[in-house]
Amino acid sequence: MASAWIAMLAMLLLAFVNGTKHEVEWSPCAEVHSTSTVVVLGSPVTASCLIRDDCPLVKGQAAPNVVWKLDQRSLTEDNESEGSTAASASEGGWNSTVFIPSFTKTRGVLTCSVLHASQCQIVGGVDIRAGSPPDVPQGLRCLTNLTKPETLLCQWDQGPDTHLPTNYSLHTEIRDLSENNTYMLPPDIHHFKIPRAGFVLFSNIEIYVKAVNALGQATSKHLLLEPMSSAKFDPPKVLKFQAEPNRFGCLKLSWSLSEQQKWVVTKVNLEVQLKTANSRSEEPVPVPRVVRQKPLDLCNLLHGTEYSVKIRVSYKQSQWSEWSNNKTGVTLERAPNGQLDSWLKVSGEKRQKLLSVDLFWKVSKQFRPNGKNLSYIVSVRKPPGEKLCITRERHCAFRLPQGVWKVFLSARNAAGTSQPTEIPVFKQRGNLVTVTVIVVISIFICSEIIEPYKPYEISVYPRYKDGIGFSQSISAYSRQKAPSIAPNLRVWETGPFGIELTWEEIPLLQRNGIVQSYRIFYWNEQGNIKVVDAAVEKRSVILDGLKPSSNYKAFIMVSTGGGSLNGSEVTLKTESLDPLAIILIVISSGVGLPLFIIISVLVCCSKRLKICFWPKIPDPANSSIKKWTASDSVQVGDTCLFFSFKDIPLKSLEKRGGGISDDPWFRSSDTSDLGESICGSPHIFNPGYTGLFEDSVPYATVVFDSPYSSQPPSQSHAYLRSESTQPLLEEEPEELSSPKEYQNIPVHREQVFFRECLDDGLDDGLDNGELCTLWDDFPMLRALAMNDVEIET
Repeated sequence: MASAWIAMLAMLLLAFVNGTKHEVEWSPCAEVHSTSTVVVLGSPVTASCLIRDDCPLVKGQAAPNVVWKLDQRSLTEDNESEGSTAASASEGGWNSTVFIPSFTKTRGVLTCSVLHASQCQIVGGVDIRAGSPPDVPQGLRCLTNLTKPETLLCQWDQGPDTHLPTNYSLHTEIRDLSENNTYMLPPDIHHFKIPRAGFVLFSNIEIYVKAVNALGQATSKHLLLEPMSSAKFDPPKVLKFQAEPNRFGCLKLSWSLSEQQKWVVTKVNLEVQLKTANSRSEEPVPVPRVVRQKPLDLCNLLHGTEYSVKIRVSYKQSQWSEWSNNKTGVTLERAPNGQLDSWLKVSGEKRQKLLSVDLFWKVSKQFRPNGKNLSYIVSVRKPPGEKLCITRERHCAFRLPQGVWKVFLSARNAAGTSQPTEIPVFKQRGNLVTVTVIVVISIFICSEIIEPYKPYEISVYPRYKDGIGFSQSISAYSRQKAPSIAPNLRVWETGPFGIELTWEEIPLLQRNGIVQSYRIFYWNEQGNIKVVDAAVEKRSVILDGLKPSSNYKAFIMVSTGGGSLNGSEVTLKTESLDPLAIILIVISSGVGLPLFIIISVLVCCSKRLKICFWPKIPDPANSSIKKWTASDSVQVGDTCLFFSFKDIPLKSLEKRGGGISDDPWFRSSDTSDLGESICGSPHIFNPGYTGLFEDSVPYATVVFDSPYSSQPPSQSHAYLRSESTQPLLEEEPEELSSPKEYQNIPVHREQVFFRECLDDGLDDGLDNGELCTLWDDFPMLRALAMNDVEIET
């Protein structure tokens, strides 16, 4: 009997130690079964205990007294919330069941005991675990280690504890090689290093994590990356940072990657930060993608200034490496430039030969020392000249002789001397000025409860005798630094050749100073960087000169009086040219040009259209008036080459019943008439004149300086050439004996060519018929005469 009890206790201890079996069998005494040994936390559990009839603990009993315990705590019928039991007879023994409505423990041992001789003897039991299915792994991220041996470290977040053993596995797929790998991890391990053989640096790899436990499994999101783009480089090294000969304002930066990563030959991103020796803030310098070991030239720096530099690197969108070591360099010195602001005081009497002069000065905003060891020279004349003072301070006292009206101040360093600043010497004292000061204190320093980097609005109110006036306000900072945040660039409008960017204003409490400028850096895929400055009040900028269908990257740098901060990098893409617009332009050009040519040809060839565009002015030489007279021409002597109104005999005019003083022709000095223009032509009485339209004959106008009665007979006429080239009368090639145009020929006797056919007063030897013929050859003058007759009648 004792040996049977020892064997039963040994089996129970073995069952408790293992704890992983779904059921504990007691043979030949009892068997314990449960619905599941692993359940969801809070779910119900049912177990049964089958006691055989041959069990020594129940011999001689009508019905066994079965007791259920969960971790040494009895489950009785009185406490139904913890569990309920029931017993019934079955074939071959007795069967007892227990029901637990909510299993709230993460792990518990459920035992079946038989009450024998006032003692509970355990006949069987089962170990039950409760938990939850695994959550989806979150935050899968991988980081490439380029230090040999190269590895790809992947990490993820497991989520809430499942209270159950959970196994994780990492799955990878290299798409270019169609290679799949699975890495099994120990329980509760949430990271894994993929060896170098499991990935390719410049090929995309797909990675995901799977979690599995007894209640289920979950898979994370798939991560697609290029291992090289997720690499974090070691801090680079700055090898040299020095100036080169004859390169002013530039420093050459020589750098390299770490010893373990010198095998990387691809282009990387490089960020450079510079600061001067006297500056507390570091200024970022944008640098395009560069190849390792290639030196960089940092230009547009101050001359003769010491700079400190440090760099860091990255590849594409990977994390930046840590900053490198600091290295200092000094730019080459140049001669100082800029003006100096000065103040001069003269003391001494006029009778003294030497005057005492005190000169003070300070550097202006435009002044650049361009070097170290700066000294100042005061001279009487422009250098080289007599030096009155040489000092490194900003004041000087010297004695100046009488008669010197100006001195010259210049700055000097090791590289040269600046242009001198002319300072006039005023020896005359001005009159005294009396000023009544009402406000005694105009400066107030507030040092209490003033925090740095916070904006304050200061208002000053004038206080009068009978009240307070209007205030003047100003915003100020006790100390400034770089802004806490940088604005985010947003694309407002996109075109094929330009992009308009906008950004929001930085919140007031995060500016840390007065915003002085916005600067936009953008570059194309080839790394050509351009910089655009934007107005502070507009908060928008237009990037011009872009190429269609091209990708650009840009970021904004905001600056205050205490530093600058770069914003996040954004990717921009210009629009492509509209094919419909291109087709319309080509069609318009192809149709419009031939149409213009056709219209031009029609206009030039068609007489009617030509007249519409260029109207034809009537030609008096070819006028129909000429056809009113006979076509017979009269031969006139060579001396009849011009005529003048003063050649008309006075008695002929008197016979017509008019006085000279009453004739309007003699009272007016303006005689620009068509008849006079005709008379001014040397070819009026040319016998060889045919009237053909050959070349244009320029107009001419006869100008009378005074009335006829006061003009000397020997005075020649003045002919003013007209600017018009419209043909009036045609001309033929001049003969050798013909006079030049607008030339008067002396006449020995009075000649009358234009008058009516009168019989009286013909003393010049010409008969009446010849005179009538002359009138007929000039129809326009005859028409004037006819008009005069009609007026008189």
